[in-house]
Amino acid sequence: MKLSTLLLSTTALCGTLLLVPHCGSGPTQSKQAIAITSPADGAKLLAGDTTPVQWTQSVANPVISYNYHLTSSTWQQFAVVIPVNSTEAKVVLPTLWPSDSFQIKVEDNAGAYNAGLSGYIHEKFIILTNALGGQTVHVGDSVTLAWRACPVQVSSVEVMLSTDNGKSYNEIIGAGSISISAALSYQWIVGSETGYDFSSSYPSSTCIVKVRQYSNDQYKDLSGVFTVAN
Repeated sequence: MKLSTLLLSTTALCGTLLLVPHCGSGPTQSKQAIAITSPADGAKLLAGDTTPVQWTQSVANPVISYNYHLTSSTWQQFAVVIPVNSTEAKVVLPTLWPSDSFQIKVEDNAGAYNAGLSGYIHEKFIILTNALGGQTVHVGDSVTLAWRACPVQVSSVEVMLSTDNGKSYNEIIGAGSISISAALSYQWIVGSETGYDFSSSYPSSTCIVKVRQYSNDQYKDLSGVFTVAN
């Protein structure tokens, strides 16, 4: 009788301890995952650029790779990784991508942390660096439109404008093509466009500038929506 009582008490005790952490040699703790802080979710990166990858944990020998959204299940290591310190390295982005968006993964060679994943990042072959979005400009204003382009894929661009929230676009510049080796900006005099007569479309609160590869809408970047007032 005493032995049965002892066994029941031990069983009850072990069951109770299972509710606290567990009945065994000690608590099992999962490893912390690496937290990537840059590039941020939704960031635009230019193909071919050298860009920093930053994270919060101290990782001495990280493995940094990328994976295309919806086009591959295989993680590929960046061909060029330049260590900066234990929480940052620079990577050189490929100049040809099979998908607009991708993720970056940072792994710890020492195994102290689980791998960390970035949000989805957007590769671009053209990026507007000085574009409108949310502002109001007036007919007669001088506006600098500037951009960067990946020379491996883009040799010339054209600058276009929509006054109907992107439903249709027309050329701002009559000459059309601008070689990226000659210029990476254009001084736009609002209302004095040479490629198309926008005068009947002003004022408009739904304007968007587009810079695209010449005669090809595959590679492009868009400004935010802005207003042109008289």
